[in-house]
Amino acid sequence: MVQRRHKSHDSANDTEDNYTEKNKPSVTLSRDESMVICWHPEPKFPYECSKPMPRETEDTVQGDSPLKLQYIRDFRIRNRPTGPTISELSAIFYDTKHPFYPRPRATRRKVRNLPPPDREGI
Repeated sequence: MVQRRHKSHDSANDTEDNYTEKNKPSVTLSRDESMVICWHPEPKFPYECSKPMPRETEDTVQGDSPLKLQYIRDFRIRNRPTGPTISELSAIFYDTKHPFYPRPRATRRKVRNLPPPDREGI
């Protein structure tokens, strides 16, 4: 069972120790003891340990960098003005390639305009 910890807070005693103690992870129960409440703030990352962003190096030109610039190429392929290819459509809809080919319906349903047949009764 998790024990409830109470701590009084006085704004006059807000020092660096209190600031660091507020930013430590803590676990407690709600007032009606129906939930466990967890506080885990994002830890501070020292600037000395950070890495600078690359500027116009071979990695960024080729598309392999910490920014994942190769996704720009994938985005251009996916959103091209001609639309997806037949193989991409068949992979998206889990279907064969045949429903995605154009069907020449206009040529198939062409009605021939033949002259009317001569009528023998007239």
